[in-house]
Amino acid sequence: DHFGSISCPITLVRGALSPVVDDDVVAEARRRQPELVGHVVGGAGHSVQGDRPVELAAILAALL
Repeated sequence: DHFGSISCPITLVRGALSPVVDDDVVAEARRRQPELVGHVVGGAGHSVQGDRPVELAAILAALL
């Protein structure tokens, strides 16, 4: 309920194969936070850090 009131930048990283965070979840997140930046990591499930740690590290490093 409070997601829409967050005032700092938000980056969402999800695995393309995630059974938890799907396109509908991302669409709702973008509805509440239009400036949300999203990344989809191919070949990763819900545990992006476990499935594709190098790809996740590159996304996070680009935020610095």
